[in-house]
Amino acid sequence: MTFGRGRRSAVVAAAAVVAALLAGCTPTVHRAAPANAASASAPAAGSLTAALGTLPSASAQQRPSRLAAGLPVPTNRWFSGLVFGATPQPVFPMPLSYSATSHGFSIGLPRPVATANTIFGSAVAGLGVRFGGAALQVAHYDALTVTSRFGDADVLAAEGWPYVAVTARRAMSASFTAPLTAGTGGIEQAVIGGTTYAVKAPAGAVSGTGLRLAAGQRAVLWAIPSGVSASTLAAGADGVVTGSTVQHSTSGARQVTRLSYRTTGNRPTVLAANAVQQSGGAGCRAGSVLSSLGTLSLCTGRTITSHVAAVRPSDSVDLGGASAAQLSAIRAQLTRDLGATPAEPADTYAGGKWLYRLANLLTVAKAAHAPTAAADARKRLDAALLEWTQADGCRTRAVHCFVHDERIGGIVGLQASYGSDQFNDHHFHYGYFLYAAAVAVADQPSLGKRIGPVIDLLAADIASPTAQQGLPALRVYDPWAGHSWASGYSPFADGNNQESTSEAVNAWNGLALWAQVRGRTDVRSTADWLLANEAAAAKAFWLAPDLRAFPGFQHSFVSLVWGGKRDSATWFSADPAAKLAIQLIPMSPAADYLRTSRTSMRADLAEARASKTGLFADYLLMDEVLAGGSKSAALRALAALPAKEIDSANSKAYAAAWILSR
Repeated sequence: MTFGRGRRSAVVAAAAVVAALLAGCTPTVHRAAPANAASASAPAAGSLTAALGTLPSASAQQRPSRLAAGLPVPTNRWFSGLVFGATPQPVFPMPLSYSATSHGFSIGLPRPVATANTIFGSAVAGLGVRFGGAALQVAHYDALTVTSRFGDADVLAAEGWPYVAVTARRAMSASFTAPLTAGTGGIEQAVIGGTTYAVKAPAGAVSGTGLRLAAGQRAVLWAIPSGVSASTLAAGADGVVTGSTVQHSTSGARQVTRLSYRTTGNRPTVLAANAVQQSGGAGCRAGSVLSSLGTLSLCTGRTITSHVAAVRPSDSVDLGGASAAQLSAIRAQLTRDLGATPAEPADTYAGGKWLYRLANLLTVAKAAHAPTAAADARKRLDAALLEWTQADGCRTRAVHCFVHDERIGGIVGLQASYGSDQFNDHHFHYGYFLYAAAVAVADQPSLGKRIGPVIDLLAADIASPTAQQGLPALRVYDPWAGHSWASGYSPFADGNNQESTSEAVNAWNGLALWAQVRGRTDVRSTADWLLANEAAAAKAFWLAPDLRAFPGFQHSFVSLVWGGKRDSATWFSADPAAKLAIQLIPMSPAADYLRTSRTSMRADLAEARASKTGLFADYLLMDEVLAGGSKSAALRALAALPAKEIDSANSKAYAAAWILSR
């Protein structure tokens, strides 16, 4: 979670919109729309809202005030803080920090510092450029880059590119925040805060603190990390990045990602690969730089290609090895769990978890050959899904329905929770819906025609393969980082953040399952890619991170990752159990990806077990089984847990079946 941050004719109209959103896309290439492209291809006003009502104006708390007209609104991005809020926030195109003001920017090279609970890589005010009275506007973005416009100057920053480029649209002048002096090879330099910053510009363009560029000319700024060849970075500055694309493919049991950077003259540049990319074959050996995310490896070229292990989507539990006594106990527990099912919550987070719980009770009932329990679970699940997916439901009620936020461009559930009306946590919330809907339709295919259009819209909201119909491409997912971001508007000086990696993985598992029952191969391809990469990033940066560079950090795992720091903290509790459990919830059938080394898992569990509250005891028991613990002991402990220690997305019957099926 991220706080402060997480009728028939109508259904036909929704189906037409969904066909445009999700069908006919190129599944392996992901691009954001170029500047003003959306306005040229946008559908007639109201096409997306033909089926859904619009978000009440009272919920419209912020506007993307620094975004060029016609661009899909970039919520949940590493650079969203540039667009929203009264003033722009620092962002982190690693390895740099980029801090924009109303009339200029500065780059910095963060030097991470570890405390007991936080690894700080906060933005640094290093070398800056001021453009007089020209105001900041985000004029363009794509998969990896963002261009900030200051009057006659365009400033491009990109993830994984250790430079920032200033391009003159017309003849312009600006000033540096520190004087530069001539270095070797026509490079201007300044030492600021112990870091050497460099500028490459046309002859005569830089004079002291002054910068003058003719139309089309560029100045490239960078920092020189300790131990990295200055000449390598100087040569890389000739390959100025102008845009990017992301491609993915499947190779055996691997998901392959190719990040491509377009450069001037197709010249090579210097790129930075994170730990997942490097371990996945990126092959970067031109030096390294330490970031809050760990060591980044530098390489020369125009692409970063890497792979991660595929994760098999799953909604099943295998009770083939359960004894007759165990099956009998599960059947009895199913009856108790269904009888204890509370009233359906109103909001999309708790409501989604409620649906997910019922979906898993249905799955367990079928696996345990309990037809009465299965019929009961199916009846409740179907009725709730039909209510949530009534396309015009919000025209007559204020809960259990979805609306279109035409100002931001996306689907918002009512009632909102944890800032979901500010686009926080949409993948966390909607992942539960996607999973539950996939289970329900797999069990009863005819249901797909009735609930499909609105569920398809939820899928498009969080993972549309391309930017169209007012939705951004891959709203929440960051291809360079390899994981999602949870804050919609990112109003933080530390950049965007994500806490619950497991709910992000749950979203992509649900998306893959939903794509399968809907027969959408393009969405399934995207979902499989997202699922594999999110799982790999969860292990590398949260659950089993390499923390040797940060000996002051006194934890074996990380519970909250930001653009500029990593924390042992959660948004909702300081309890040690919560810090681990938020990386486990909801322990779906696809949760085997959580298995790392036994040493690492047991260290994480030992830290979580310092809790005295019993919080998330059910998930910790399930994780102990993954870590090699006794199934029998876990089942006995589970049976003894009081109801209050069972999460609302979980049930004793499902937890027992999950344990038996490992």
